Amino acid sequence: MPVQVEQLLEGIGSAKKTDTDEAKPKTSVKKRSLFVGSSFRGPRGVAGAHPERNKELVRRVIERAMNRGDLSVTEELIATDYVYREATAVEKRGREGFRHLIISYRTAFPNVRVTVDQQVAEGDWVATKWTAARTRPGNCFGTPPTNKRVAVQGIVISRIAEGKVAEEFECYDALGMMRQLGAVKAWGIAT
Repeated sequence: MPVQVEQLLEGIGSAKKTDTDEAKPKTSVKKRSLFVGSSFRGPRGVAGAHPERNKELVRRVIERAMNRGDLSVTEELIATDYVYREATAVEKRGREGFRHLIISYRTAFPNVRVTVDQQVAEGDWVATKWTAARTRPGNCFGTPPTNKRVAVQGIVISRIAEGKVAEEFECYDALGMMRQLGAVKAWGIAT
């Protein structure tokens, strides 16, 4: 049952009531539910935010787009004004930018498998810690194919709007990946 602010204030006020309180004019406290239905009001005051649904949405995008290469997910789960930001890549915009992002990763690593290690959601934001494992049969970052297994960890923070992924900020262990690919040696550049 939602807790009302007025109920909380009445509980606090009744504990220290004095005779002089009766003479004071009463001020009205507007009733406002801290909860809307069963959904918590998120940090930005978003009524109806569904953290568990939002986490599932991000997992579906990872499974279908990254792991299966299913680009039909774009129309269903990606917002038209989608924005992707990551330090080592050019910003991607719109559904076409999302498609380009998936095609780029899957071209370099066609057998990629991304596993969701942990997720935290609040309001319309979802933070996902992931591990991507793959072998590298093709050229990548100017290095010849090795068929070596490469494992990389990262975090993507996704904003959900109207049931679709609208914005993502991603950070991953790019240096660790480059070292595994043989593009960079420890403490220097490969020669």
